[in-house]
Amino acid sequence: MYVIEVKQQTESWLVAICPQEEQATEYLNSLSSDIQAIASCYKIAIETFPLIVIEHKGLVPETISRFEFCSIENLQVRFNILRKQKNSDQENVYFKYYFIDEDYFQLASDENYMTYLPHTIVTNDVLDEPYDVTVFHEYIKKSVSTYYIDGLDQLFEQTKTVYTSRLEKEDLALNGYDALFWKMNYDHACGKLTEVGIQYLLPMVEHMEHLLGEKNGSTAALLCIYCWSKLAKKILKKSHIF
Repeated sequence: MYVIEVKQQTESWLVAICPQEEQATEYLNSLSSDIQAIASCYKIAIETFPLIVIEHKGLVPETISRFEFCSIENLQVRFNILRKQKNSDQENVYFKYYFIDEDYFQLASDENYMTYLPHTIVTNDVLDEPYDVTVFHEYIKKSVSTYYIDGLDQLFEQTKTVYTSRLEKEDLALNGYDALFWKMNYDHACGKLTEVGIQYLLPMVEHMEHLLGEKNGSTAALLCIYCWSKLAKKILKKSHIF
């Protein structure tokens, strides 16, 4: 795997991660001359996606870079070690990490846009979570950050055959459907959720209840009434009846 890193005096960031050297070289040549002057392309030991990019607060002595690359299994090992050596400061940030599962080429290469990539800031709260760091867990978070409901539904189907443990189902229910539900609910309160988006809410709650073993349907029924009342009001307003 090849990486292109841009280093300035005050900050550094990654503009490309890809498996082929030709891809990296072509992208590097497309950058402005100013950025090429402070950019470097290098090969890392990891050969396939997905991978984890760890961003440290300071430089890593071995590489003289703020970035480190590892497998998702290695990240879990690191979490296990940190849990035994936790900082007493609850606000302490150990590092930030990015889950990368496909080629990455930053579109606007002259500025640091890594802040806008989905990432996890590792604090004691993250270490205290009971869920293992796995591809399943990271795909849940990625689907929520991109509002990819179909992605959550695909993972839901896999809980029937592959990810069958109680914790995995709880992870998808709470960090997946529940987290995205409240993001969409906030969007609705701001008037940004479309009628199509509203229609997704009920199936999301039903899936969450199924994963948590709560099948009384009361939450889903209340949500159904709420959603359709909101939708009806919009229709009536458009018809100048309400």
